[in-house]
Amino acid sequence: MNKILMTIAAGALMAFASCNSFTDYTPKDATPEDIAFGDSLSESVGQTFGQDFNNSLEQVAKTDSLLRSKFDKAKILAGIKYALQNMGDTTDFSIRQGLQFGIMMAEELSKYEMGGVPVNRTKFYAALEKSFNGDTIPQDKMMELQTTANMFRQRADMKMQEIHKAKLENDPKAIENKKASQAFIAKKKQENPNALVTQNGTIVVVKQEGTGETIKAGEMAKLIYKGMLIDGTSFDDSQGEARDFSPAAVVPGFGEAMQLMKKGGKYTVYIPCEQGYGVEGIPQAGIGPNQALVFDVEVVSISK
Repeated sequence: MNKILMTIAAGALMAFASCNSFTDYTPKDATPEDIAFGDSLSESVGQTFGQDFNNSLEQVAKTDSLLRSKFDKAKILAGIKYALQNMGDTTDFSIRQGLQFGIMMAEELSKYEMGGVPVNRTKFYAALEKSFNGDTIPQDKMMELQTTANMFRQRADMKMQEIHKAKLENDPKAIENKKASQAFIAKKKQENPNALVTQNGTIVVVKQEGTGETIKAGEMAKLIYKGMLIDGTSFDDSQGEARDFSPAAVVPGFGEAMQLMKKGGKYTVYIPCEQGYGVEGIPQAGIGPNQALVFDVEVVSISK
């Protein structure tokens, strides 16, 4: 038993000793521009965190000097550093505070890493440490730092969305569905040469002409409808009950189609995959990625 304990203790010491540096994340396919952006993101956000915590400590000092005396900057930084390296001593008050801050920061950085955005934890911590140990700055300067960091955060979010969308689009099922959907829409367009076609390619076949003006973008209409996939599978059906819809609150293809409809009219609508639920689909409704949609619609009434 003693040998086992000694082995575990030795392993723990080795693990502690090995955590003298940060593990920075860079995707295999990252370009130099991506890496440069990741560096800027890391430095900007780290600087903002450091200055924010620094200013917060000064505010604490003004209101509660006893509480402020419990905070040790070096130990807070040690806690942050340990957290970013997945290690730390939880017995010290300042280190516990640093760990809490560090865990919060690590969660944000991990979000970028998991989303495929390069993150340089070494530069993040260096910027945070310098900012945290520096002088406090005026509120307007702090606002400027936060604005810059938020700009990088927004760009990182956009990059993550682009990466996520690219992964979905390259999925074999998404590619297969897109080809099938495009072929289906092309066939329906050929079969219905007199059909109405929206600006973005949605086909509206008039089964029964309505009366009056067409539905406007800001109006509401009561519709009886049935939504289907191209194989005829139903994913939504009003069961003969008229329900309220607005062109502004539905998928783009259906919204465009509604604006070609009149009261009392009956229509069949063929929506290209890009104008429906796109590459995301709605799995819970049985709609897969890049699936074209078909709707049978009757307009019961229109309200302004």
